[in-house]
Amino acid sequence: MEITHSYEGISRSYAHVRKGTPRFAAFMISRAGLNRNLSGLPFNIVELGVGSGQQTEFIEKQLNAIGISRYQILAYDKSSEQLALLKERIIKGEISDRITPIQYDFDGKPLPVENKSIDLVYMAWVLHHLSHQQALFDEIARIIRKGARLFMYQVTVEAMVNHPLDEYFPMKYEYDKRRYPSLSQLRKFFINAGFTFEEPHAIRGDDPKLINRTFLEGIETTSFDSALKMIKDNEPLSFAKGVEQVRKEVEKAERNGQYRVYVHNRRKVFWGIKS
Repeated sequence: MEITHSYEGISRSYAHVRKGTPRFAAFMISRAGLNRNLSGLPFNIVELGVGSGQQTEFIEKQLNAIGISRYQILAYDKSSEQLALLKERIIKGEISDRITPIQYDFDGKPLPVENKSIDLVYMAWVLHHLSHQQALFDEIARIIRKGARLFMYQVTVEAMVNHPLDEYFPMKYEYDKRRYPSLSQLRKFFINAGFTFEEPHAIRGDDPKLINRTFLEGIETTSFDSALKMIKDNEPLSFAKGVEQVRKEVEKAERNGQYRVYVHNRRKVFWGIKS
């Protein structure tokens, strides 16, 4: 069974529904081992699963804030549509031309990057999409220099128990547990690849979401949560039932003005330093 999808066909909806996380960017850059003395040196970054740059824009703001002006970000994603949106944003000036969009499916494949040439690697909501998770850690360990950092914005399978979407899609966890690593598995991925496993950092409250029309759009298009695409493909009647339940709630809220807030404050930054 496919455990993910590439967001082809729903890229604009995904960009609208799934925003980046400023606090992830702030924590990462604060722990990346940088200082103002590096501002005159080139700084090489790899972002895996860049999408349309939802996270990238916040990373750039943080780099600029601490005086890092000479950097490049090699931005990998397998979705041509997502990268087309990223290129649009670069042309508009929303994201700088220091970002290099690269279409590449890195799941189980060598990264086209030289050994020990990268100063920072990061990804947001990517690992659970991959079938070859340890292999990716090993590749990152190959391309990153000693003392450099790897950051992941992610949840482990423990955090998917009693997920708020279970109210509408009670079968969701059955799909999630096939994709998300446990905390112990994630620790082993880091350590086996030669990274330390630092204390995870909880991210809370960046982007509270009302259960409104935008929320409904994300459910209908499956852009809000990739498990929804799996449910839609494998259990279409159950998917339709869940969508209808969300639609009725949104329509009721539109009538009475009382919207519930979607809350899933279980997200963390997992990170390590290359030994």
